[in-house]
Amino acid sequence: MALVLGLYLGTLLHFHYAQPAADSLTRPRVLLFKKEQIGLFVISPADWLMYRAGYTLFVTESEGFERVLGIGEVLIFLDDKNVQLLVRERAAGADDIWTSLD
Repeated sequence: MALVLGLYLGTLLHFHYAQPAADSLTRPRVLLFKKEQIGLFVISPADWLMYRAGYTLFVTESEGFERVLGIGEVLIFLDDKNVQLLVRERAAGADDIWTSLD
């Protein structure tokens, strides 16, 4: 009985400490946008970004809603800790936002 209780408590503690709280995640900010083939962002650092990982790009509109811009991939971590994010694919229906960025 004590062994089962120990395994149960150990599992609960593992899940509690393994997942960061949603409010502790840092949101990267766009520092620079360069129009190259599809696009290249320089964004502020965030500890959860990984090299060559894909991320969905969103923009917050004035009403509080978010619109999908496309899919990006972490290309390079710069010496100043900022991150280059290459846009792999632009979302359909977001052409007006991409035009304003261009």
